[in-house]
Amino acid sequence: MELDALIAPLPVHTGISREFPRLGVCDNFPINVMSDHKVFCAKLKQELPGLPEPPFDTDLGNKIYQQISQRAWGEWTEYCKMLLNEYRLNPARKQDQEVIVKQMEQFFFGDGAAPPKEYVPPTH
Repeated sequence: MELDALIAPLPVHTGISREFPRLGVCDNFPINVMSDHKVFCAKLKQELPGLPEPPFDTDLGNKIYQQISQRAWGEWTEYCKMLLNEYRLNPARKQDQEVIVKQMEQFFFGDGAAPPKEYVPPTH
């Protein structure tokens, strides 16, 4: 996969900036956007509203657009924030981008992603 495509500026259709260094791999879409695009979500195993557009211009971005719901994307954004903090990942570093992309693929299309062993969920 071309990781540089993840950091390249993307067209802004939603009014939210999706340029480097934010990458768009964690939270480039508002959740609960009205969308006519429905998908059978590979993560949640049900038909739900899909993303309004591919999250980035790669094969993985297209796969996510075709198979991942807005709700699952919202779950990813929260999980990704935890990954960034727990592993102290820097989305501007190429090796950290590779970790994020692998975790994303596992989260959506694999057996799920396990949080770090040391992770303690916040109590509210």
